[in-house]
Amino acid sequence: MNVTFTPFFSPHLNSCHGEIYAPDVTPDYWYKMDLVILQFATAILLLPNWQKSEGSKLELAYAEKRGIISFDHNEFNDFVGWWHRKVGFDAIH
Repeated sequence: MNVTFTPFFSPHLNSCHGEIYAPDVTPDYWYKMDLVILQFATAILLLPNWQKSEGSKLELAYAEKRGIISFDHNEFNDFVGWWHRKVGFDAIH
């Protein structure tokens, strides 16, 4: 069986508390790093209160520009269904 898996990435977990372990690094650095990784994404899931996050707004704009599908947290079940179909999840169970 040949199944391709699509991993997930959380920009927040990639840079949370960066101000502590890398205090001289600006938020722009983390935003740019996230966009480098986001270029390989097939979808994004926006978590609650994403509208208050400059990084999330930047990521959404980038995704829209590149044609990457986005799901709001209220569409979580749709996202999971899409992801399962995309990666062939049911084929391995």
